Amino acid sequence: MTAQVAGRDPRTGIALLKAGGATGLTAVHFADAHFLRRGTSVFSIGNVYGLQNSLSAGVVAAIRRASSPVVHLVLQTDIVVYPGSAGAPLFNLKGEVLGMFTANYANAGKRTGVGLAVSSNLVREVTDKLQMFGVVDRGWLGVQVRKTSDEEATALAIEKGSGLMVLKTVDGAPAASAGLAAGDVIASVNGQAMRDIVAFAASIANLAPGAEVTLGIVRKNGRFDLHVKLGRLPDTQTATLPAPAPAPGTPEDKGLACLRYVPSVGMTVAVACEE
Repeated sequence: MTAQVAGRDPRTGIALLKAGGATGLTAVHFADAHFLRRGTSVFSIGNVYGLQNSLSAGVVAAIRRASSPVVHLVLQTDIVVYPGSAGAPLFNLKGEVLGMFTANYANAGKRTGVGLAVSSNLVREVTDKLQMFGVVDRGWLGVQVRKTSDEEATALAIEKGSGLMVLKTVDGAPAASAGLAAGDVIASVNGQAMRDIVAFAASIANLAPGAEVTLGIVRKNGRFDLHVKLGRLPDTQTATLPAPAPAPGTPEDKGLACLRYVPSVGMTVAVACEE
């Protein structure tokens, strides 16, 4: 059948197609990924190396992973995403869609038993926006951050494990224009405590460009709220910033060969290696 591309979102690998005159089709149902737990049995049906309707089975290994260029948390499974499987739905044992495969985690150019999938909730959110607007616009601060160390948290009188240290701001970006500076600690976004870099990136990306966000900032001379009007997250980041050094006391992981630093997220993430 003939279909038209109604919209596409390169960051999640999702495209919305409109099939004219389609009849006799049965729709699959989406599960709520908020209730997903590690160890849940899952399977997928894809075209592995062109072999149609190939079935792969496994379990959900983790539900909070980072993947470039996605600025949202993704699901990790032990199902290998071979060529022809990317974009395949991830099902639970009820036949409900839990997600859509987006990438395979590879080490030194070799495929491993780690597959990454965009969650069903994010698929629905993205496709709804594509249906309404044809594109997905995301908010953007333009900042590099890392988790604060225990020593830094003690010095700033904040709870250990909380807060994100600003390493650098992009010149002319909303964060720099609002007065955010290197050395500041972002303690909260719109009142929500920040402990996780990817969750922080997602909280900003989920807001529309032009929206005003309130950042709870901690500096050596005190705490205050900073109001920032978000920009639009570019499809391709033009700022080329070096990857920051790890926080004090953080061991470097030298066993992972396929890593990429993503300025939009402000962290190094595992990506599919070029083969």
